[in-house]
Amino acid sequence: MFAVKRQILVLALGLFGGCLMVPGQTRHYLDVWAGGGYDALLHGMDYTKVPGGGGFNAGLGYELNINRFLFQTGAEFQYWGSKTRLVDYSEDYVFRYDDGFSQSDLLYHYNFLDYAEKQRAGYVNIPLLFGMKFDRYYAMIGSKIGLNLFGNYRSETQVHATVTDPTAIEDITRKYDPFPVNREGALALGLNVTASAEVGVVLDEWLPRNMTRLNNRRRSPVSYRAGLFVDYGLPNLNTAATTSALATPRTENGVVSDPLSLDYAHLEMSRLADGHRFSNLYAGVKLTVQFQMNRERRTPSRTTSEPMWFYAHVTDAQTQENVSAEVTARYGSRQAFKKTTDADGMVSHELRRGRYVLSVQADGYKNYRKSVSHYREDTLEIALTRLPKYAVRVLDSVSGSFIPNAGVTLYRTTDDKEMQKGVTDPAGVLSCDALTAGGYRAFVEAEGYLYREQLLTFANTDTIDIMLHPIEKDMKVVLHNLFFELNKADIKPESEPVLNELYQFLVANPDVKIHIVGHTDNTGTRRYNMELSEARAEAVYKAIVERGISADRITFEGKGPDEPVATNDTEEGRAMNRRVEFVIK
Repeated sequence: MFAVKRQILVLALGLFGGCLMVPGQTRHYLDVWAGGGYDALLHGMDYTKVPGGGGFNAGLGYELNINRFLFQTGAEFQYWGSKTRLVDYSEDYVFRYDDGFSQSDLLYHYNFLDYAEKQRAGYVNIPLLFGMKFDRYYAMIGSKIGLNLFGNYRSETQVHATVTDPTAIEDITRKYDPFPVNREGALALGLNVTASAEVGVVLDEWLPRNMTRLNNRRRSPVSYRAGLFVDYGLPNLNTAATTSALATPRTENGVVSDPLSLDYAHLEMSRLADGHRFSNLYAGVKLTVQFQMNRERRTPSRTTSEPMWFYAHVTDAQTQENVSAEVTARYGSRQAFKKTTDADGMVSHELRRGRYVLSVQADGYKNYRKSVSHYREDTLEIALTRLPKYAVRVLDSVSGSFIPNAGVTLYRTTDDKEMQKGVTDPAGVLSCDALTAGGYRAFVEAEGYLYREQLLTFANTDTIDIMLHPIEKDMKVVLHNLFFELNKADIKPESEPVLNELYQFLVANPDVKIHIVGHTDNTGTRRYNMELSEARAEAVYKAIVERGISADRITFEGKGPDEPVATNDTEEGRAMNRRVEFVIK
């Protein structure tokens, strides 16, 4: 067994030493970190639930970076707090009771109400983590060896005691009022070894430049990263003997003098914990600040040779035309250059050999980001993909001519949020460059025309035509998406958009007068339907007048079931007949 362990150790040291000898970038860091999150002491005891609690950790350590390889160790203080609840648990004992006059064997029953126990512990961990770094992302796995500094518990419960004489002919049971019991003490905790994993992102590129350098003579680099971690304990932390009951009546020579005089234990040393393994689970977020301790060694390798020219040519992926773009190159957390392409779509800069992260931005194009290698003078061809463009063109439905100065408002259908608002140009077109792919609702209005609402789906570059009908006398318009309470004239809040559209139409056309007409299906009596239809038409009238439209521009009436637009024999037909419309006067 010892020989196997020795071979594994030699192999691990060999792999580690091999990584040290790999040519490339070697950096040594002093790491300072802090974190917090959820913690739970898992044990799986019967009658228990583990809601867990909160914990925090802070540490100081050493980290080695060789190219993409990471190794971290150091010392970490970890504090965790957990909570265990006991559910529907009771204990029974048979003891002799002596009241000074007689003795008898009685059954003692103790029920624990609202039992909760909080566990707190502190450990000093020694992490041994290995990982890899991928540009701005990193991942590490390994283990932590934890030495216990302290551990304590506090339990709170209500004990309900009853005493029964099982030998009595009649049921003789004495019940005692529940009484509180609060206990606290030390936990018996041992060595902890956790399996640990961490993933995260390097924050340097989003931080101000003065945060990534120390204000010393060497201007030592500083790096920041944020990660998610999880630690899971492998051995059994509980070293207490698990032979005691939670509460035991005190006896003298096997005789109980007072049923309420009890000796107490805590969960970890009770019989409930017998055969159960106590493991700590800790997961959360962590922020690490890294102070680079060494100056990067210059060697004649290709990553530290003399600078040579880097060229990039930026074009349109469809037309192959040159594009004016902003090109940024970063070397780790350091910005190597940031330039705008010339008239030929070219940018050039002297760079040392190595790997760079290149970012390209241009108006009307998708952002470009790529990790590139620069080991010889060459021209990198970058083809940018155009952002899809969408346009709304408004036309006269009778003449087919363009309608300039038409108001177009686009709402996102998922949440009805206004995304863009504007007027059409002399060609009747409104360009919508800022949209993302998805569904939209377009509201279009123009003076002298009836407004219109239309659903659109935007995925690729396209132009949609929307026809507006010139305003004509006796034209009927149904107010779709106008909702009332069942069998009432109360307008529901979700009807606000259609009311606002009607109001905007009347504002844009001050000479227009309308007549609002309410209709119903044939369900119920004619008198009831006539009254309901008129009340609903009046409700729309009042809603528009309250918004500021003059009352002498609007009239209303109800026609009940007299003018159906569909059959009343089906639910779909009746729904179409239940409507409110307005007529241009």
